[in-house]
Amino acid sequence: MSNELKLEIGEGQIQNAIAVALTDAFSPEKKDTLIRDIVRAHLSVKKDSYSRDTLLSAQVGDLIRKVAQEEMVTRVQEMKPEIQKRVRKVLGKQFEESIYCQLEQALKNMKIVDISISVSPEFED
Repeated sequence: MSNELKLEIGEGQIQNAIAVALTDAFSPEKKDTLIRDIVRAHLSVKKDSYSRDTLLSAQVGDLIRKVAQEEMVTRVQEMKPEIQKRVRKVLGKQFEESIYCQLEQALKNMKIVDISISVSPEFED
């Protein structure tokens, strides 16, 4: 039995603890200044020299795209029965028949290889 104390703290937890400690160390006026400086930095600093967007605009853009994508998925799911109905109406019966004929022809033209049949005799007593 070991009396060793093992402490595992993730990098994210360390960063959060530092952020909380820093903001708690400032007076309310200093906190406001710190927040303004952080916002200014995110409004002007770019991720790298190749980026066109600032850190803030890139982050906001990513969040907007994510929310828009989730909303579109939800809307399309809600509209799925109507979309299917309209697609069937536009494509019509001829389209279905054409697909069936093509499938049938493809199956007829398909070559089957490597088929083996095993036969074993059965004797009746």
